[in-house]
Amino acid sequence: MTLTLDELLTQAVTVTVPIKKLKMAAYNPRKKLKPSDPEYQNILKSVTTYGIVEDVVINSDLTIINGHQRVQIYKDLGLESIPCKQLDLDKNMERAANLMFNKAQGVFDYDKVGETLAELMENEIDFSLTGFSDEECKALLADYDSNTDALADDEEEEEEEPIEIEDEETPLTDELDEAPEVEEP
Repeated sequence: MTLTLDELLTQAVTVTVPIKKLKMAAYNPRKKLKPSDPEYQNILKSVTTYGIVEDVVINSDLTIINGHQRVQIYKDLGLESIPCKQLDLDKNMERAANLMFNKAQGVFDYDKVGETLAELMENEIDFSLTGFSDEECKALLADYDSNTDALADDEEEEEEEPIEIEDEETPLTDELDEAPEVEEP
């Protein structure tokens, strides 16, 4: 039986756990971040700006399944306890779930990302709050602008040319001109 992330998480119980009791999974495929890493800075900015918006996922033995990098930052910030979604999985299912969570980062619709960044720029919102670097934002906006320009060019080409009417009288006009006048009673 294959479960989606949402189905898996419906089995979870929300608990508050002291960070020092959480166990890092040695098999976790994500790299351990250093404070100098841009990813670390992005997560740190997200947490300090928005707070904890996504619970860490743990197994019943308190092994972290999803959220290793966030937990590292929570520790660095001095948090003592955090909310977690707790599952009860065997170790094989735990490892599979870890990979599923890490793989499920998803693929962006870059047109929507560009549109969102353009709106944020218009509203003078700090791009660093998005988790994208300035270079990534510039590249995404450039791609979005070029895609938008290409779409506008395509739409202009699709517009119908106006129909030119010659000055000659058409048969319909001739018939109207020759129609008898109606006398009023």
